[in-house]
Amino acid sequence: MNSSSTSAGSLVARRVFGKKLVLAPIILMGSFSLLQGVPSYFFTLGLPAVLRESGATLDLIGFTYVVWLPFAFKWLWAPWFDRSTVRPFGGRLAWLRFLAFLLAGFFLLVALFRPETSPWVLIALSLLCACVGATIQLILASWLIENADVKSRAVANAAGVAAMVLGAMVGSGFVLRLNDLFSWEMSIVAVSLTVLVFSLPAWVLKQDHPVTVKSTGTTVVERPGVAAWRRFLGHDRIGPMVLAIVCFGMAAGADVLVPALLIDRGYSASEAGWLLGTVATGSVIPASFAMGYLLRRFGVIAVMGLLYVAKAGVLFALIWAVHFLPATVAALAIGDFCLAGALTVGTWQLYMNFASREHSATDYGLMTSLDAFLRFLGGLSAGQVAVYIGYGSVFAGAALGALGACFFCFLLRERHSAEAGR
Repeated sequence: MNSSSTSAGSLVARRVFGKKLVLAPIILMGSFSLLQGVPSYFFTLGLPAVLRESGATLDLIGFTYVVWLPFAFKWLWAPWFDRSTVRPFGGRLAWLRFLAFLLAGFFLLVALFRPETSPWVLIALSLLCACVGATIQLILASWLIENADVKSRAVANAAGVAAMVLGAMVGSGFVLRLNDLFSWEMSIVAVSLTVLVFSLPAWVLKQDHPVTVKSTGTTVVERPGVAAWRRFLGHDRIGPMVLAIVCFGMAAGADVLVPALLIDRGYSASEAGWLLGTVATGSVIPASFAMGYLLRRFGVIAVMGLLYVAKAGVLFALIWAVHFLPATVAALAIGDFCLAGALTVGTWQLYMNFASREHSATDYGLMTSLDAFLRFLGGLSAGQVAVYIGYGSVFAGAALGALGACFFCFLLRERHSAEAGR
């Protein structure tokens, strides 16, 4: 894509980190990540607390995690959005506008149902909202792949992760506070309005243009279906990429045990919640922007490799957490969460760089779906394994996964270098 494509929306260019950077990708990624994050984390963090307070059983509360299923299965409809225009709304920005209204509308329906009387209806609505959110994520990534260069995407992805974390804080804390101060209905209406407000950048930007292949100059329009998935699986570097994603899931799986570890080391539930939900989660925001700078300066492969070595070090240290002071374990837990946030920026960047511009939705959708499924499976397995062989073995396996992720990322260096040169 040329510079005119990159400057979609004709937003003012500024100097960021010493480089000329068009703001459109940052603003669009940040606003729509926040837009998705508030309802998503309301359903996964806020709603469980409300349900428990109203007397719901733990098995019912566990069903709230269906909100993540569409993110693991968005590969099913991803090929449809390989086309630069899709009926009935047309280009990617037009779809983002429509989906923002749809998400706000679905979430507004939550105000009609109370947690104590209609928990299953709320869980069903969470699934509908998640389907819309997963599609927004898919289209947004495709827009960035097609309209922003590698360095612009680095900072845009950093803004996206930071905004998602902020959305988690709002969705899991501020909304419940509004519920306490005013009413259930008012808190839900406030979130719906927030979704609409943060969709405004999609209305300001100019409409996107069809993706073209340089060799022929013709518009790429691939029919959705199995052929698109088969083409991706035939990629010349697909082996190292899939193995890297497997290792990403292994390395992240042990994170689910960190809250329980803090409790076992003497922290109360409220203290552990404050450490992880406020201190650790809040640290992800500056870490994300630092990651954006590092990605622009050194490239995704070098930075990901270094951070996975650091992740492995933290995980290896947690093997002996039983022998450490509680404050040391808390510091390691915060460091682990901070690294997880930074690595999220890196994985988004890696997947966008690996995806082709002509098949951006399919490529990105397949990689992120596999990533989401393996991380979910890793977390589920970690809990089961820890019951039988303890924390230490799980953290050791996750550390080896982190080192494996570092190794397979470096095997992708050749592909990344080719992409960066485009």
